[in-house]
Amino acid sequence: TGRKASVTGRMTQEVFDKIKKLNSHSIQCSLYYATPDKHDEFVKQQGAFEKTTQCLRMARDLGILTIAKTCLMECNWGEYEGLKNLANDLGADFQFSYILMPSKDGGMLPLQQKIREQNIVRELGLKLKADGKIRNR
Repeated sequence: TGRKASVTGRMTQEVFDKIKKLNSHSIQCSLYYATPDKHDEFVKQQGAFEKTTQCLRMARDLGILTIAKTCLMECNWGEYEGLKNLANDLGADFQFSYILMPSKDGGMLPLQQKIREQNIVRELGLKLKADGKIRNR
């Protein structure tokens, strides 16, 4: 059976070769927006979008299951279609959540982005139902 590996830092070909030798089950990368500028601004790191998509491509090319993940929030719920299409273009599975937790230091700032508005919940629910992601709301 494959192992899950959590890897941070620079993803080089050497790192991917080591991951492949470990028989890792998958590589999971977080994407919050389907466009580089918005994603980089959100994570506060220039070039993060390119590094993330490159990581997904390299893992895919090695035959490792690739998963693009996102957390749908007030600020990015409209990105669902774009993120789903981006994952598809990258040859990655797409997974999402809308459950937010306080930050590691106990800060409540992330919770301010929790999806609250009923129209957003309704529209997002319809999209997810159309994609077969949910059966009943």
